[in-house]
Amino acid sequence: MKYILLLLLLITFSTYSQKAKTPAQNPACAGGAQTSGCGGLTTMTDARDGQVYKIVQIGTQCWMAQNLNYGTYAAVTAPQEAGTKFCQNLIGENDASCPFGGLYEWVNMMNGGLACNGDAACPPCSVKVKGLCPSGWHVPSYYEWTLLEKNSGTNPAAFPYDVSTTDWLGTDEGGNLKQTGTENWKAPNAGATNNTGFNALPRGFSYGGGFRQVGSYGFWWSVTENGGDAWVRLLGSTDANVNRNLASKSRGYSVRCVKD
Repeated sequence: MKYILLLLLLITFSTYSQKAKTPAQNPACAGGAQTSGCGGLTTMTDARDGQVYKIVQIGTQCWMAQNLNYGTYAAVTAPQEAGTKFCQNLIGENDASCPFGGLYEWVNMMNGGLACNGDAACPPCSVKVKGLCPSGWHVPSYYEWTLLEKNSGTNPAAFPYDVSTTDWLGTDEGGNLKQTGTENWKAPNAGATNNTGFNALPRGFSYGGGFRQVGSYGFWWSVTENGGDAWVRLLGSTDANVNRNLASKSRGYSVRCVKD
C-alpha cells in the first residue's frame, strides 16, 4: 500500500511539473485581441495639431488609414533633424503641402522610444512604442505588422511570426492593402483592391538628401531593430504581395500608427 501511495504521489508531481513548465497561452499568439478595435469610429483627431486621420479596423487591430503627417516640414537633407518631416510630391520634389504624409528617419520616428523586438511566438510588445504617434496610438512592431498581413488576404500561412521568413510573401495581401488605380501608383498597380481600407500609397523614401522611388513603392517602419537596421514592410506597383525586410535607419520612410 505504501508503495502504491508513493507511485501515485510521483505521478501527480510529474504531471504538475509538466504543467508548470508550459507557459500560459496568450490569446494574441493565436490571432486574438490585439487592441480594442476602432469602436465603430472612422476618424481620429490628433490633439497636438488638429489633423484628422481616417482609421480602419482590420481584424482586431485599429490602424490609421493614412500616413502619419506630424512634425515641422523641412526640405529634405541628411541627417533629418528631430521633430521634422520630409515631404515630396509625385515628381519627387519637396512639397510643403505633404500630400502623402511625412517621411521619417527611424531615430526621429522613435522619438526617444526604445526598440521593441517582441517575442517570436507572439505579436505584442510589453511596452508599446508611442514614437511620434498621437496619444493612445503607437508605432507597430514587426509582429503587429505580421498580424495585419495575416488578416489581409487569402494566404495567412505565408506570414509566420518570425524574422527569418523575408522578401516577397503571400498572394493577394499587398493588393488588398493598396489604394486602387494609377493616379498615385504607377501602372500596373498589380492586384490593387484596397478591400481592407488600409489605402497604402507609394510614398517612396528619402535618403542622402534626396527622394527615391515615389509612385513605385511604399515603405513603412516598425519599432523592431537589428543593429543599424530596422524592419520595414514594403508594397510595390508591380507586386500583389508584401515584402518584409531590413533597411538602414538613415532612410526616411512612412509611418502608420496602430491604436493601443
